[in-house]
Amino acid sequence: MLIRKAQIYKILDKIDFASIKKYAADLKTYINTEVRQGQFLDNPDISTQKFIEYISSRMSVDAQKLKSEAGKLKRQEQINSTNKELATIKKSIKLVFEITKIVATLKNNLVRIFNEMTKNSYLGTYFEQSTGVWKTSDPEGFAVSKTEGGPDITKFVKRQEFSAQNFAK
Repeated sequence: MLIRKAQIYKILDKIDFASIKKYAADLKTYINTEVRQGQFLDNPDISTQKFIEYISSRMSVDAQKLKSEAGKLKRQEQINSTNKELATIKKSIKLVFEITKIVATLKNNLVRIFNEMTKNSYLGTYFEQSTGVWKTSDPEGFAVSKTEGGPDITKFVKRQEFSAQNFAK
């Protein structure tokens, strides 16, 4: 997948960041649910619909915990309002998933290149499959840093593999 800088900017320009800001934490949490299931943004259209269902479902579960009918009714109104809002920003949600997928692909390509560079290294990397059973693997990731203007460290991790392993524990 060849992505040019201009294409990324074009996508970013179409995202309504002001409207989507209040869902930022939910988006991160939802993406982690896809990582756990091994489906890291395979299809941004499907991820968008599932995210909307995820929010609605979480709100419905909270509503069921309420004791008073008035509280339940008020919460249902909030759910309806949120569903309408999510429908209006659905395109921005999808574009956020597309950008996230592009960035993940770029990071994974860098990790693949770094893995090739360290292939003959004497450092072994393993993860425990079950008690006492270890599997050899590529390194979890790499950290790159910039020291000019103060330390600025970025970690490149192949989330589908290693984050899924961490969530499985």
